[in-house]
Amino acid sequence: MFPYLDVTGWHLQPFTVLIAIALAVGYLIALQRAKRSGIEQEHFTKLGLCVIVAAFMGGHLAKFIYSPSSWRIIAIEPAVLLNVFQGQASFGAFLGGYLGALIFLFWSATPYRDWYLYADAACFAVPFSWWLGRVGCYLVHDHPGIRTSSWLGVRYPGGTRYDLGLLEVLFLLTLAAVFLLLDRKPRPRGFYYVAFMFSYGSFRFLLDRLHVDPPRYGGWTVDQIAASILLAGGVITILELMRLERAQVSIMTSPEVV
Repeated sequence: MFPYLDVTGWHLQPFTVLIAIALAVGYLIALQRAKRSGIEQEHFTKLGLCVIVAAFMGGHLAKFIYSPSSWRIIAIEPAVLLNVFQGQASFGAFLGGYLGALIFLFWSATPYRDWYLYADAACFAVPFSWWLGRVGCYLVHDHPGIRTSSWLGVRYPGGTRYDLGLLEVLFLLTLAAVFLLLDRKPRPRGFYYVAFMFSYGSFRFLLDRLHVDPPRYGGWTVDQIAASILLAGGVITILELMRLERAQVSIMTSPEVV
């Protein structure tokens, strides 16, 4: 079993520090992937800044969905909506970053087929950086799960239970290792984008069973809804990539090209 670490007496907030490191690591890895795909560094850096800002906004707003009672707080004190650094929801951060990327790529007139190269660079980097942020979640114990006697449990003061942040650390490290193995051979554009959506979506859907009384909307938890959207996005992306491939083949084999 894993130990319960008390970091309340630390001078530095581990979550904040680890998130900053995670952003730097993610940017550097994604940048190297982007360069390999022929993407200009300055252009990718601008995209990265746009994505980070949008991700923080999305993660901040989405956290209120996890706590239905928080809407009453917003009604009384709307200013809490502006406190971006007070809590984040990962699915909201992903959605915010995704929308920020779409707006940037569309606004900068980036060719549509190349969008998937940007997505691959970003999604390849996520497991290598996001696990650091989840270590921060484990240290501050933001996501305690149900009680357990499993060796994967954490010795909380009130009894051993799962720590969902720690479980995600282990998953992301495994996914990073898998991505490294897969990267030994060239992969088609969109490969890591789709692979991340399927793997992370499946993991979070299964992980949701370990939550303690999560809020539900129409019988579905927030994570079940978000994970299902992620999985559906993977299916839609595969179909879209197949359409683009057929269109490219059609162009290359047309009489005008030949």
